[in-house]
Amino acid sequence: MFLPVFAVFAAALVFYVVFPVAGAFRLRATWRRFRSRVEILSHAPRLRYRDVATSGAEGPASREFRLYGRLEAVEGERMVWVRSGDVTVAVDLSKAPLYIVESTEETLPPWSPERAGTVERHPWNRVRVLSEGTKIFIGGKLALEGGRQVFVDLPGSPLIAVSYDGDDRELLTHLIAGGRDPNEYWNPITRLSLSVGIGAMSLILLSLWTAGTLPTVRTLSFLIAVSPVLALAPPGLALFIMYRRLWRRGLSERTLRDLARLPLRYFSTDDNIILRQVTLPDGGHYLFSRENVPPEGITLIEPLWARVGQEKEAWTVFRAQDSDDPAAQSIAFAGEPEVIAAEAMHQSRMATFWAGLCLIFSLLLNIGLAFFLWRALR
Repeated sequence: MFLPVFAVFAAALVFYVVFPVAGAFRLRATWRRFRSRVEILSHAPRLRYRDVATSGAEGPASREFRLYGRLEAVEGERMVWVRSGDVTVAVDLSKAPLYIVESTEETLPPWSPERAGTVERHPWNRVRVLSEGTKIFIGGKLALEGGRQVFVDLPGSPLIAVSYDGDDRELLTHLIAGGRDPNEYWNPITRLSLSVGIGAMSLILLSLWTAGTLPTVRTLSFLIAVSPVLALAPPGLALFIMYRRLWRRGLSERTLRDLARLPLRYFSTDDNIILRQVTLPDGGHYLFSRENVPPEGITLIEPLWARVGQEKEAWTVFRAQDSDDPAAQSIAFAGEPEVIAAEAMHQSRMATFWAGLCLIFSLLLNIGLAFFLWRALR
């Protein structure tokens, strides 16, 4: 008797949940690779004139380089020229996308999704406007093409090209914080899956109406089929709004986790050392210390749940010395960044778990109320 209901439920599960969630994991993995690549490139030296003169004379260079510059010209359909100081180099974007960093709200915490802004990925052949003087970050390897050195996308060494505004010293933070999708469920696979699912369930519902199926079966099948829309109706709407807030909380905590781990990439994990320093790719040093009061003029990360008492050396401070490397950001954490990262990961998982429950209960609540309302009005 209720076989059609199970059929609609199975179709809804496949097209509304399984395929979209698979697409969400795929999208998350794509952005995770991007952030990992950006972090790896932060260890590469910045490109100098001598590197252009000597690199890649016999093919692809063995080393990777970074370049913070401005767009000088566009050549043909795949090449741009970027200038930084005394270096002008060509960049082949035929196989690499262009990432565009949107503007952010500077008054919010660094790990806030609104402060992080967004990083949009655009295939180069779809970029329509890119004016001369636009700030460009390039990371990757050089190859010799037509007697000139060109940044290229190579197997094992993906090219990263970013258009951005603002301070070079803030770029790495924005890429790590904003390099993620705020709504991973709504991805290309989801859009295709919903379209196919709606069509499939429409055929099932049509067959139920023409076959003279019991009204109860038809109504339950219909409510399951339109369940994504029902979540936006009261009273389940309150739970849906809570789901959105908790989801953004999870996103914020994951951003905080990544930012807390970012300066640790230079150091070992020996917590017994009070003062450490490492040599940066272009010279100079990056320092680690624990202090009672953070220095002025650096980025402060102090989560509400961070335990910052009156103990000695409550702040963990990272700063560059004798270096102008934009990737070596001066930053201070209220507590130990390892602990902050672990707690942020826990907070993210809890927020994501409760967000999922809110979404499920909003659907069940509205479906149940709609069904009983239908029964009462018969």
